[in-house]
Amino acid sequence: MALLIAVSFFFFLFQKKRYRYAGLLLLILFLFSSPFLYQLKKQSADGRLFIWRVCTELIQSKPYTGGGASSFAARYMYAQADFLEKHPNHEYAAKATNNIYAFNEYLRIACEYGLPGILLYVTIWLHGIYCKATYCDRLRKLLLIYLAVFSLFSYTFQVLPLAVLCIVLGAFQNNNSKFTFYAFPMRYLVIMLLLMTIIAWSGTRSSQYEKKEILFTAKQLYTQQNYADAKEYLEKAAYLSPTSEILMDLGNSYFHLQNNAKAEHCFRIACNMVPGRILPQYYLFRFYAITMRNQEAITLGQSILFGDYQLEGSIAMQAKTHIKRYLSDIRMQTK
Repeated sequence: MALLIAVSFFFFLFQKKRYRYAGLLLLILFLFSSPFLYQLKKQSADGRLFIWRVCTELIQSKPYTGGGASSFAARYMYAQADFLEKHPNHEYAAKATNNIYAFNEYLRIACEYGLPGILLYVTIWLHGIYCKATYCDRLRKLLLIYLAVFSLFSYTFQVLPLAVLCIVLGAFQNNNSKFTFYAFPMRYLVIMLLLMTIIAWSGTRSSQYEKKEILFTAKQLYTQQNYADAKEYLEKAAYLSPTSEILMDLGNSYFHLQNNAKAEHCFRIACNMVPGRILPQYYLFRFYAITMRNQEAITLGQSILFGDYQLEGSIAMQAKTHIKRYLSDIRMQTK
C-alpha cells in the first residue's frame, strides 16, 4: 500500500499530464483494490483496528501532555484491560493478545507526547515533502512518502535505522522549500530531532535491556518459589511492560504472601487484558475455590467450561478437567 501510494504521488510531481494521469490511475487502482487488500490479511487488519481504538482511549486520557517518552508499552495493556472490561462483548475481545506496539507511529507519538508532539511530528513530514522538487529530490520525496504511509501501519521510529533514514531524508533537501520558519531554518530543527531521536532511542534500548533483566530475574525467583523477592521484580515488570503473564505471576505471588486483595486485583486485570485466553480465567477461578468463595467459583467455572476461548492445547484441557472435578465435588457436598 505504501509503495503504491508513494509511486502515485511521485507521478504527480511531474508537470506533464501523462505522468499525472498515470498517478491518478494508480490511486484509483488503490481505491478499488483496498477491500481485497483488507481481506488478504483480515485478522491482522482487524487486530490493528482494535489496537488503534484502544489508542484513542490513551490519547483522550492525556491529550495535551501524553504519557511521556517510551510510555506506550507501560500504558497500553492496562488501557486494553479497561476497554475490554467496559466492552466485554466487543467483536475482537476473544482475539485480543498481549501487545506493546501501536502499529501506527502517529498514534504512538500522540499517546506519548500529546498534541504538541504530534503537531511537530506532522510538521517534520510536511517540511520534508512539501518543497520544490528537482529530479534527484523527487526520489527523496518518493522515499519520504513511502515511509510516511508505512508509518500508518507499523512502528518506523522504533527501529533506529529507519528513524535515522526518515530524518536524514527530511534534512537533505534543496533550498527552495516553501515550508520554513523565519529566522530558524527548518533543517536545523530536523537535525536536532535526529539527535534527539538517537538519544531517546539509546535510552529506550537501555530500558529494554533493563526490562529483559527484570523479567529474567522475576521468572527465576518465581520458579524457585521465592515469592517475596519475585514480587518486587514482578511489580517493576508490571509497571514497565505489563502482560497477562506478568499479572498472573504477580497475583500468585501476592496469594502466597497472603495478600488476597491484591492477588484478586491482578487476576482480574489479567482476565480483562486477554479475555479470550483460558489460563487467566482459570487462575481467578482457582483463587475463588481456594479462598472458599464457592458461588463465584461456580459461576466462573461454568463460564469457562462453556466459553469460547483461544486454543491453548493441554493447558486448556487440564484447566477444564480441574474445573469439572471441582464442580462435581461441590454437587456431591450439597446432596
